[in-house]
Amino acid sequence: MVDPDELIAKMGADTARLFTLFAGPIEKDLEWSDKGVEGCYRFLGRVFRLAMNSIEELQGLAAKDEATSDEAKKLQHLMHKTIQNVTYDIEKDFHYNTAISFMMEFVNALYLIDLKKAQNDTRGLLKNVLKPWSSCCLLLLPI
Repeated sequence: MVDPDELIAKMGADTARLFTLFAGPIEKDLEWSDKGVEGCYRFLGRVFRLAMNSIEELQGLAAKDEATSDEAKKLQHLMHKTIQNVTYDIEKDFHYNTAISFMMEFVNALYLIDLKKAQNDTRGLLKNVLKPWSSCCLLLLPI
């Protein structure tokens, strides 16, 4: 038997919540997996590092909603597709597990953006993307 208090003390409540929602559909019994918990912990760390590593590059840059370059249009399309899929999965049948999977794919795509080489509209769009993510992670980032 797994003691949730131990998990929370070791990896935090966010990891415990994320694993519970990501492990499978909520109507099914939860199958415990140490690897699954560790994966959720690593994912939250990746989101944190993405936001933290982007602070310096994005400081002072205006956030943008409009994409003009092909690079930014691809990012914007992926962002809208992710929002659409996550919204659908949560509203339809409370499929948090697949919604989280879409967010993980989105974070993977964000890691591929080289901020030093990215065009300004891509950087501005990324700033718009990271602000809510950083708020979700309870980060007070000056971006």
